[in-house]
Amino acid sequence: MAEPELVDKVAIVVNDEIVLFSEITETLSQFATKLQGLTEENRAAKLKQLRDEIIDRTVDERLMKQQIRDLKYTVSEKEVDASIERIMHQNNIPDMTTFRAVLRRQGLDWDEYRQKVSDQLKEWQFVNAKVGNRVKISDEEVDEEFAKQQVTRTPEYEYHARHMLFKVDSTAAEDQVFAAKMRAEDALDRVRQGENFSVLAEKLSDGPSAKFGGDIGFNKAKDMVPEFSKAMVALQPGEVSEPVRTKYGFHIILLEEKREVAPPGGEEIKQRIRMQLREEEMKRQMAIWLKDLRRKAYIEIKIDDYHPSNEQANEVP
Repeated sequence: MAEPELVDKVAIVVNDEIVLFSEITETLSQFATKLQGLTEENRAAKLKQLRDEIIDRTVDERLMKQQIRDLKYTVSEKEVDASIERIMHQNNIPDMTTFRAVLRRQGLDWDEYRQKVSDQLKEWQFVNAKVGNRVKISDEEVDEEFAKQQVTRTPEYEYHARHMLFKVDSTAAEDQVFAAKMRAEDALDRVRQGENFSVLAEKLSDGPSAKFGGDIGFNKAKDMVPEFSKAMVALQPGEVSEPVRTKYGFHIILLEEKREVAPPGGEEIKQRIRMQLREEEMKRQMAIWLKDLRRKAYIEIKIDDYHPSNEQANEVP
């Protein structure tokens, strides 16, 4: 007679709890389809690596849940509701009816989903209580990470300029164009001889900024007509351009100041960086705490060819 097939067996013992082999293989099966392009040998090696990582993670999860259970952490219904509302807001879900429909399409039961959110909140409270006071993120760390992220960013500048405009239509006759250009060159000569640019602009310019001494304030190059922008960005502060022809006529440009534009939402980006750094440090501190907890716990891995990850190698009895 054939021996009866072993349907399931104990894979892990964590203190007073057992984890069945089927729980490990069920989680592992979720990754199997992603490894279809590998050779059989490589696929088997990768699956074994993933299985061992799942075992390590399962041990940590059980240890944490046991601690949460023993310390009797609880969260209120209001806290769960508030967390779900945040999730809806982050995912642009307008109302609860729509949210429940989304969950149903994903095969999630509402009560089970609420329980999952509750468990996550308990875990977060527990982690924060255990290691939160060890995590300090300084402004210097945030600024350093922000600077790293800006290395690949192309700097953007704003230009504070004055100009004198000598109007001439783009379809004007040659003699009119010549006359406008001569006016511009005459104004440029007077500036080079030492006359005040803003005073001359107020007297000679045909542009609406004449009454402000030609001052057009700070502008980005992309906001100006191309010919004007090209001439403006080529100047250093204090320099004056040659006559520049645009569809409006001839311009003489004085660059007063050039400044770099802060990245859009710089403070918002820094806040995200601070949260990211805090989360990473929380995970690091939690890993240290879990290693210590492993040393004090009873853990038995009932899988012969299991090899713990480097992080856990010295922590499994």
